[in-house]
Amino acid sequence: MLHASESTIRRRRQSLFDTGILRSTVVADPFRLGYTIMALIGMQIEHRFLNSIVKALLDLPGLRFIGLTLGRYDILTEAWFKSNEELLNFVTDVLGQIPGIQRTETLQVLKLVKYGYDWGQPSQDINGSS
Repeated sequence: MLHASESTIRRRRQSLFDTGILRSTVVADPFRLGYTIMALIGMQIEHRFLNSIVKALLDLPGLRFIGLTLGRYDILTEAWFKSNEELLNFVTDVLGQIPGIQRTETLQVLKLVKYGYDWGQPSQDINGSS
């Protein structure tokens, strides 16, 4: 029990949205949309091409996550595909055409154990149990 009026809670909630702490997002289930192949793709790049590579990656609709990283890779991405052929085409034909990408390593996820956007909530596995 919060011991606060509905208007107070509504005002506090709106304040969290206004300050950007909360935002409303709809997340589609990739499996139900036919995307059964998930891959993490690490890239080693020529650093003088960093900005143009990032711009090219941002324009690719299949990438769900793009991060600049330290360590083995300069860039790490997450991508979803409907088939192995689609993944192969993406890695060889699409990424292979971007100047400055020196090397990629693709890790195909065989079983997704946890994948969530529910910060602050109890975690659930992909089968829906806590």
